[in-house]
Amino acid sequence: MAVAPPLNYLKRGSENPAYYRIEPPPGVLQWNGIDDAREVWIEDARGRESDFTLDLVKAATASPIFTIPRRSSVSTILRSSGCRGMR
Repeated sequence: MAVAPPLNYLKRGSENPAYYRIEPPPGVLQWNGIDDAREVWIEDARGRESDFTLDLVKAATASPIFTIPRRSSVSTILRSSGCRGMR
């Protein structure tokens, strides 16, 4: 069985999306995001689990963007990526 419900995505805009749960300040929209509803086919995969994988396929020209050494601490990983952390 397959269905095609609308799935709501968020388009990238010029400012960060924000939704006010209370009355917004004067002149400010309650929701400033840009909705992008798309119809996406969703199939029931029960019984066919072996047909699918969540492993990423590596292209021949692709290089890893970020790799994590086996026994690394979070601070070591952040330092190696150029992150100075919060002060």
